[in-house]
Amino acid sequence: TCHLMSEEIDFGPIINTRKIDASTFEDYQSIRIKVYQDSVNCILDALKLIESNKYEKNMNMNEGKYWKPIGLTEMDLIFKKYGDRRNN
Repeated sequence: TCHLMSEEIDFGPIINTRKIDASTFEDYQSIRIKVYQDSVNCILDALKLIESNKYEKNMNMNEGKYWKPIGLTEMDLIFKKYGDRRNN
């Protein structure tokens, strides 16, 4: 999700969103790579929407949730579930 910044965390008007079907990837690492790659396109599209003034200025993330970065404990759980392919 790309949104304008506000004083509150993740609360500014949403400009653009993207969804990725995680079930089509073989492991967590490949999902993260796709997310990072697709983030560039999401940002470029958001910039075009801002430039053309074609985004919902009053839309916000009232029902959103802050997701902290994934830590080592969470990574261990992911590797147990999907396998650790870092050394493959």
